[in-house]
Amino acid sequence: MRTINVNEISLKIVDRLLECPEEFGVAVTKLNNGGMILDCGVNAPGGYEVGRLVIEVCLGGLGKATLTMMQFEDVTLPAVTVTTDSPAIATLGIQAGYPMFAKKELGATCSGPARVLARKPKELFDVLNVHDDSKVGVIVLQMDELPSTKMCEDIAAACHVDPKSLFMLITPLRSMTGVTQIAGRAIEDVTFTMWEILHYDVRKIEQMIGTAPIAPVCKSGEMKTFPDDFLCYGGTVYMTIESDGEDLGKLATKLVFESTQIYGKTFSQSLKRAEYDFKAIPGYPGIFRPARIVINDLKMGRIHQAGEIDPSMIRKCLGLSSLKRPSRPVVSSKL
Repeated sequence: MRTINVNEISLKIVDRLLECPEEFGVAVTKLNNGGMILDCGVNAPGGYEVGRLVIEVCLGGLGKATLTMMQFEDVTLPAVTVTTDSPAIATLGIQAGYPMFAKKELGATCSGPARVLARKPKELFDVLNVHDDSKVGVIVLQMDELPSTKMCEDIAAACHVDPKSLFMLITPLRSMTGVTQIAGRAIEDVTFTMWEILHYDVRKIEQMIGTAPIAPVCKSGEMKTFPDDFLCYGGTVYMTIESDGEDLGKLATKLVFESTQIYGKTFSQSLKRAEYDFKAIPGYPGIFRPARIVINDLKMGRIHQAGEIDPSMIRKCLGLSSLKRPSRPVVSSKL
């Protein structure tokens, strides 16, 4: 079994936030048991840069995130590009939001290197065959309130670390940090679909790069659009695989959002039809897929691509009308 201390690697990123939290829009609280809370958007403002760093923490320090801009016809949006040369462990083993507890015990999505310490789900980590013997735990929790002392102790126990050695980064959905780190999940959405839905051996993927737009923040009122809309209609993932006779072109078509049953609808529309139960949406949990997939077959030197970015749906998600293009004047000439 390979040992990789991703929690210690990620702690170096966390230390950057702890050195000057206010400059990153982060508020730090130390619990009575010594557990450390980094509020990245509940009461603190958060921001794009802390969102970028949270993405790198979610990857266990095995990937990089960079901020950029994307153009969708006449609409410009901030975006994030994520790269990793260790996609299986970085995305499925660390970034993916697999449950560490029953929902009634912990109402939050858990991501980050502490998952390697907990080794959940066990079946996945048996395949990944990795181990972390760090004495510290770093976890990212997507939730709308700060964790309690009891939650800190439960997480620490599951990760086999002392509560005073646990660092919890909190990223609510309705925050700048939250929408940024969700945009950084394009590559994780792909490996999750490959592993959980298509039962594909993700260890065959050698490199991945994903770019997706960052959604506007809605801090109050009913959410008319979700960050996932922008990933699914505006995100692109590029990956390299050395084929062994498989049809990578067919694989690409199965990984794009247009292959789902809810393509053409916003997540708000799909959620309403499912009576606001995400698990009741047709095709769940394999509904989170990028708009476009590109696969480089390292063995054959070929490129396979599927799906298209849909600027009209991006506009719809933003509440903008369809772009009307001016008609070209008819020019006639006489000889």
